[in-house]
Parts: sequence; structure tokens; C-alpha cells
Amino acid sequence: MSKILKIKIKIKEKLDKYKYLKSDSFNQLKENTNNKRIILIDTPTHGNLGDQAIALSENSFLSTECNQYKIIELTQEQYLYSYKKINKYIKPDDTIIIHGGGFIGTLWPNEEKILLQLLKQFSLNKIIIFPQTAYFETTPYGHEQKVLFINVVNSCKDLTILLRDKKSYIYMKSIISNEKIKLLLVPDIVTYNNQFDFGLQRQNHILFCLRADVEKTVNSKMLENIFNTLKQENIDTLFTDTIYEGNVPVLKRTEYVEQKLKEFAKAKLVITDRLHGMLFCAVTGTPCIAMDNVSQKVSGTYEWINYLDYIECIPENELTIEKIKLFLKINNTAYTNKPLEKYYKQIREAVVT
Repeated sequence: MSKILKIKIKIKEKLDKYKYLKSDSFNQLKENTNNKRIILIDTPTHGNLGDQAIALSENSFLSTECNQYKIIELTQEQYLYSYKKINKYIKPDDTIIIHGGGFIGTLWPNEEKILLQLLKQFSLNKIIIFPQTAYFETTPYGHEQKVLFINVVNSCKDLTILLRDKKSYIYMKSIISNEKIKLLLVPDIVTYNNQFDFGLQRQNHILFCLRADVEKTVNSKMLENIFNTLKQENIDTLFTDTIYEGNVPVLKRTEYVEQKLKEFAKAKLVITDRLHGMLFCAVTGTPCIAMDNVSQKVSGTYEWINYLDYIECIPENELTIEKIKLFLKINNTAYTNKPLEKYYKQIREAVVT
């Protein structure tokens, strides 16, 4: 790296730090108030629209279900640039909510590192980790990271971990013996949103939304055969992803997420191995065939929404042209989360009690 480039990077870091320390959310954090506060922390500005949808839903949930609290959101970038100064303004009775997702464990080490840092930094506060998937690889490295996670968790005074699939919940129950640590099995928070009926006309195409990262397990050769058969049958196919190439500012979060949701809502059918590809279909009433990923969080989350007859999670060897044609016939779909309301109540009680 050249000396000039290093100087430019340092200047940008200083400008970013100044920007974050002068942001509205940081100013709210500094306010001297007696109001009860929730600090929603570690939310994304990166382009994973599944994570952005989680953050959108977290804010919606907290502002609706916990409106006796003042909600202050600090993005991951804001936290990383100002974590030393934050200690000065966090009060003992502040509740810390850590952004949900799928990063407990070894799949996403940078995210796990930040999670552990947050748990250590705010160990004396009430902390709730919003719905997560947990996955530690069965290697010496995985064992080492699991032990580190357990040690950090055990140092927390008041910690609740929300797990969004049975496999993660059972696994966490098996490794955490500290009775002070509360574990709850609840749905992914994106299911909380019930307002994404855009009234769009469905178009006559299949939308594929498939992973290309460390979580991918779907066989590429099998997919190629499916694509070729669809082409021979003159069935239109389009391709998308829930990843946006660029940052998503907090103020643009709703716009970016809704734009992607509308893309899903226009499809006649979506085929995906992305958890939030499946959930975007669920909340927009879009027929969907889903397949699993390496941590099995797709099938685990599907258990919550299997009452929706327009969504199905199947083993990849069951993805056939016959199955696809059957789903192309589905009409008159509508999302409801009524069967999940008791679990949202549990989340609320974990936050406010």
C-alpha cells in the first residue's frame, strides 16, 4: 500500500469518526434523560438486504411493542468508530438489544468478533440478542471459538439469547449450563411485518434467488438441469439476489428493502436457498420453493411458517419440474402471522421485564 493511499485512508477514517460522533443517534445517546432507553446496536449499513429487513423489523417491533422506551439505534459502523466513547453515555439501566441474524458461531468470524466485544463491553447491562442462528464448525478452531463464546456469555449479568430455529436452540441449551443465561425459541423477526401487500400484478416468470457464498450447499449441476428444462418448456426465468452491491444508509433502508420485496412480489414463483428470500416471499404472499443452506437455518425457519400453503422447504433432490409446475398454479395467497403472535409476546416480555 502506497504512503499516499495510507494517508487517504486515515483521513477518511477521521472524517467518518467525526460524522458518526455528530450523528443524531449519538446525540440522543448523550442526552441527559430519565426515560427508559433501548439501545439497538450493531445494525447493518452493508448491502445484505436480509439483514436490512431484520433491522427494519427490529425497529418496527420495538417502536410498536416497547413504546414506553426511547429507542436509539447505533449501526455497526457507528459502534466501531465510537465504541470507546459509548461507555461514557451508556447508563446502568439501559437495555442493550443486539441486532439479530445468523452470525453466532464460525460462519461469519468478523460478525462473531463484534458480538463478543459487545457482550464484554456491556456485560453489566441487560442484553438481549435478537433472533439468531448458531453454528460452530466441528473442527479444533470451532471448538476453540465455542469455548470462547461460552466464557464471554457466562460473564454477562443479564443476558437473553433469542434463537430462531430448533437446531440452534437445542445446541445452545447443550453448551450453556449457566442458569442465569435465558434462551428463547422464537421466529425470525422479519415475520413480524404484516404490511407488505403492494397490490402488484404478478408476472409470468420464475425468480431464482440463490447463494454464492460459504453457506451454499445446493448442487450447481442439478440447477443447470432445471434451468435447461425450464428453457425447453418456454418458462421464463429471472435471477436476483438479496445482496445489494453497495452500502445502505439507515434513511434509505425502507426504500431499498421495499424495492427488493416488490421484485419478489411480481414473480409467479420464487426458488431460493436464502432464508430471507423465503421470508420475503412469505410476507409478500409469493409462492416459494425453498432449499436449505449449510447451517440449515432455512428449514429451521420454515418450521415457523409451514402453515402458509404457498411456501415449501424441500430437499434439493425434490426440486423437479413437476414440483415447479404445481407451484406455478398457486393463486390467492395472503400472509398472516397470527399463529406467531404468542412468540412476539415472549420477545416483548423479555425486553420489558
